[in-house]
Amino acid sequence: MQTARSIEVRDNFKQFCDTAHSGEPIRVVRKGNKDVVIIAVEMYEKFMELQRAAEIEAAVKRAEEDIKAGRVYTSEQMREQMRMRRNGQDHLFK
Repeated sequence: MQTARSIEVRDNFKQFCDTAHSGEPIRVVRKGNKDVVIIAVEMYEKFMELQRAAEIEAAVKRAEEDIKAGRVYTSEQMREQMRMRRNGQDHLFK
């Protein structure tokens, strides 16, 4: 990963964008430890896709653990739970 100071990026923005678009991320070093990274949209979309897949995998794992622990509910119980949440009432399942 290439690193550049923010003033360099500002002065050569097109060059850094072209570099990022070619597949090499650019770490932009800023004062106060507020660094950012410039990446191509395709790379960003891939990261977001991988993050979403990891979130789904974690949700499935939690669901499997709930099933094993006997924490299962009927669709009617779930509808009632959602109705109560919408109305700001206490939750059925705690």
